[in-house]
Amino acid sequence: MMPVPRKAQEDRCRLRLAEPSMELEQAFHKMTADYLAAGESRYTELSQTMGLAFDRYIKDLQRECLERDPSDGRVPCSTFWMLSDDVVICGISRLRHYLTPEMELEGGHVLLEVPPSLRRRGYGSILLEMTLERAVELKITKALLTCDWDNFGAIRVIKNNGGMLENTILSTRTGGKVMRFWIDLT
Repeated sequence: MMPVPRKAQEDRCRLRLAEPSMELEQAFHKMTADYLAAGESRYTELSQTMGLAFDRYIKDLQRECLERDPSDGRVPCSTFWMLSDDVVICGISRLRHYLTPEMELEGGHVLLEVPPSLRRRGYGSILLEMTLERAVELKITKALLTCDWDNFGAIRVIKNNGGMLENTILSTRTGGKVMRFWIDLT
């Protein structure tokens, strides 16, 4: 495993995973402003509205956690916000409870996001570590993570958490190369 940068190590004791909630609306909007300032359009619609749209978003995330019929290509998925001092969202993870055959090729169990101004500081590695702890609680013994072959930050985060490359495939959606990693959670 590669070491986590010192800044993130220092912050580790002040970080925790939380489920999205209405109480964190201001923190969420601060995070979305970070994406917008970096020219990334993620969460644009939600960042421009408050209240009812955010309430709907939280309810949608809560519903995603419930059992589903995988025939529509969706599975139960828990969303976590990694908070620093309970006021700053330093990352978002999504943990799929199990995988469809399509997700076993591309997509995997865990999706991670770190706001632009916090990237390259070790938060992604800590976020994945904390999310994998939740995966163990769900009795997932082996987690699949995938990323584009040229996403060096994601590759580093996955390897920092024990990811072992299984193979590289061509995406059925984009045609680009996708790397598939497994992390043993036993």
